[in-house]
Amino acid sequence: MRYFLCFSGSGGDGMEGPMRWDNMLADNPHCVLNLDKLGYQIMSFGQHEMECEVKIVDTISKPGGKLSTAARCRVNNRDQKLQRLS
Repeated sequence: MRYFLCFSGSGGDGMEGPMRWDNMLADNPHCVLNLDKLGYQIMSFGQHEMECEVKIVDTISKPGGKLSTAARCRVNNRDQKLQRLS
């Protein structure tokens, strides 16, 4: 089973590198990705695990933005911990 999730923001093309959140990691120790880019997630659910692929677009202010994979993550039903694969 696969799900497609979109996310958006109002920061135009976004910034390179992580967003500047004060205390972000201390307040969110489970967070494995922090970007200021627009894109979407593709989530695949199997019998024993869930995988998520985060896709981002480098620019939205002009045509021809490049799509890339920002991260891939997995959670399996055995240890139920989020693992960053790439």
